[in-house]
Amino acid sequence: MALSGFAQAKTPPEVLKPYKEYRVALKAGSAELASQHAYTAWQTAEKMLGDTKITGDLALNFATISTGESKTSYKKREKGYKRALELASYHEDDVASLYMERGVALMNFHQMQGGKLAAYKLAKNLETYAEDNAMTASTFYGEVLTQQAGYYAGKARNRKAEAIAKKALEAFENKNDNIQTVHPILANLYQGYGLEGQEKSVEAALSYQKVMESLDGIGPDEHPIAAKALGRWSHMRAVLQQQGKLEEAEEKGLCQCWPYDKPRNESLKPVKRVPPTMPREAYVSGFSIVQFDIDDAGSPINTEILVSWPKGVYEKSSLKSMEKWEYTPRTAEENDGDRQGMVTTIRYILTDYSGNIIY
Repeated sequence: MALSGFAQAKTPPEVLKPYKEYRVALKAGSAELASQHAYTAWQTAEKMLGDTKITGDLALNFATISTGESKTSYKKREKGYKRALELASYHEDDVASLYMERGVALMNFHQMQGGKLAAYKLAKNLETYAEDNAMTASTFYGEVLTQQAGYYAGKARNRKAEAIAKKALEAFENKNDNIQTVHPILANLYQGYGLEGQEKSVEAALSYQKVMESLDGIGPDEHPIAAKALGRWSHMRAVLQQQGKLEEAEEKGLCQCWPYDKPRNESLKPVKRVPPTMPREAYVSGFSIVQFDIDDAGSPINTEILVSWPKGVYEKSSLKSMEKWEYTPRTAEENDGDRQGMVTTIRYILTDYSGNIIY
């Protein structure tokens, strides 16, 4: 990040030198070296300039570019983000927007490092700041609301998750900036969790479907959000079918999305379906969608995983389970096509000690 208004005449050469070295390393593509110089420039500014705009900008440079993965490196980055946020007020123009931007960066950093509570608390503070400083028509406001919705969804506070996610989506619709963000996709996902937790199956399915539509062209094997949305959407579709509400849901917009838009054979039902074993390495709920044929004796053959999420967790268990499934033997009236191209979804529901589903 270049420092806007970086006045060389007023900046000590001791600060300028590592800053210039940081820019050279950055241009050369050496992130590790750029990180070292960025840290030196920031720390030198702290000693020689103290609380100034330049110090805050240099702190943000380091926090953004740092490549260290040690606990010490994370602490330094966190301190850099916090210092940049603290010194945002030293800018002369658009301070509120800059404060929100830096606050969201720190919030996202907390989230990525597993600090869900810290991210939530900061999001609450930023929400209040945005409302007090006329920033509610901004992408940043929608992002801090989305963060809260995710926190509530993780705590199975379903009504709260739905309400805050809805508020976030309204904020994104009314924003007056051109900032691009993935948070509207996350807001729809969290809203789906909240609706599903309240057993509002139709609304939940449609919310998950919006996530899938937003990620059009990105397969579940390519992105975890796409996989999560597909898994929950597929589950909701099965629930709706069991409840006799599938037709109602389709009238309200439930689509024949992948893999339901591909030719599939559901003419035969298993007479024996052995539940899969939950893998030891499972850490979230997931699913496998399997395509297979049935031989004349009634055993699944040619089994193939169409998609499974999380990738590498549930595939083996799903295929092993299907080895024990049984269908009726072939009758004289059946042709080859009747026993080919079968598709099924095997779901894995993982819960915490309180019985809440771990998504």
